Amino acid sequence: MELPDNIAAISRMQYYIEKHLDERITLDDIANAAGYSKYHAETPPVN
Repeated sequence: MELPDNIAAISRMQYYIEKHLDERITLDDIANAAGYSKYHAETPPVN
């Protein structure tokens, strides 16, 4: 079963963070990993 887009994006963000813990991580880095804009990366998901 495929994950909803927002859940998949959060999963990609988590994966990126885990793989880059020893580096400086910016919001732009996380947003790019998720395929989101910086605005969407910093906005909490809405149910």
